[in-house]
Amino acid sequence: MARFVHIADLHLGRTLNNYSLLDEQKHALDQIVRFIEESKPAVDALLIAGDVFDRAVPPTDAIVLLNDLFRAVAAKLATPVFVIPGNHDNAHRMNLTHGLTKDTLRIAPSIEDGLTRVRILDQFGPIDIFLVPFLEPALVRFATGDASARDQESALRAVIEQIHSQNDRAHRCVLMAHAFVRNATQSDSERDLYVGGSGQVDGSIFKSFDYVALGHLHKAQTVDDAGRIQYSGSLLKYSKSEASHSKSFTVIDMNAEGAVETMRVPLNHKRDLRVVRGLFSSIVAGAEKDQNRDDFVFFELEDDVPVSEVMVRLQGWYPNAVHLNYVEKETEMVDSKPIVEHQELTIQGHFRTFYEHVTGQSMDIQQNDAIEILIAKMDAGEDRPS
Repeated sequence: MARFVHIADLHLGRTLNNYSLLDEQKHALDQIVRFIEESKPAVDALLIAGDVFDRAVPPTDAIVLLNDLFRAVAAKLATPVFVIPGNHDNAHRMNLTHGLTKDTLRIAPSIEDGLTRVRILDQFGPIDIFLVPFLEPALVRFATGDASARDQESALRAVIEQIHSQNDRAHRCVLMAHAFVRNATQSDSERDLYVGGSGQVDGSIFKSFDYVALGHLHKAQTVDDAGRIQYSGSLLKYSKSEASHSKSFTVIDMNAEGAVETMRVPLNHKRDLRVVRGLFSSIVAGAEKDQNRDDFVFFELEDDVPVSEVMVRLQGWYPNAVHLNYVEKETEMVDSKPIVEHQELTIQGHFRTFYEHVTGQSMDIQQNDAIEILIAKMDAGEDRPS
């Protein structure tokens, strides 16, 4: 029996409202390395299905973290690592590893450099693994000569046809790809591949593979009834829409006939990402008893009027407060009289309240100073009407 660990959408180097997530990412990756080290049966390969970095030119710390992962798994544990670039990655910048051979690490190049196939052996014989990076249709047309490759689905079909021409299906076969399968569940975190659904593919195009390790969508999910087509989901929660997700990595056991059994292994996180909703006064009143105030928190305030210096006051209790917005309570408006007498506020107070209401954040010192200077200049130029 062959065993694989499937992960994707690491997004190394990502920040959350200017908070670096590298410590959280390292904490999650350490759990995966520990599982591979302790796994019985042994893991035959680690599959990383794209969006390794959060952007095409990643920060140095993110590159170091990826190299640490490669060395821990491929070098120290001698477990092969196979990687494809996703739509966030630059395929030409992915070859960052020195001193590791192709036997232990294989990173798929851009498709114009040809298909990447690796072969591993278990007690039942060979397993072919095809590494297909995120596909640009123009590059697929160039690489395959197939003029019909005009969107994601036709491009992927062209590449799969090329795979079939090189593989007689005498062996078990695994595909790694980075794609948006139609009708799968997405979140706000994924970058749109193309406009209007042209970036989506039909899951039926994967029917000839024993297992398909997918990346791109951040929610771990099974695409087909047989459990052969899987998204492992992202390493962490990267947006408010992922607050309800349970993050994990996927373990695949494949038998002699190519049938698979999959298992989701939960990841625990140093800090969770969650949504807190309610009246400002209620949230603050309950904050002292909240044992997880260090979490990344999105606030939804049900107050009828903006709260003065609200973000600063919330961050006094929740230092990693990410964002807030005001939401309507599900109650009827009893009258239209203002609750706050706005004339009691200074002009600076009106500015601060308006800014917090629109942006969900407090004005910083420089912004406050700029407003005060502007008002002072206006006062010096002419009197305000009473």
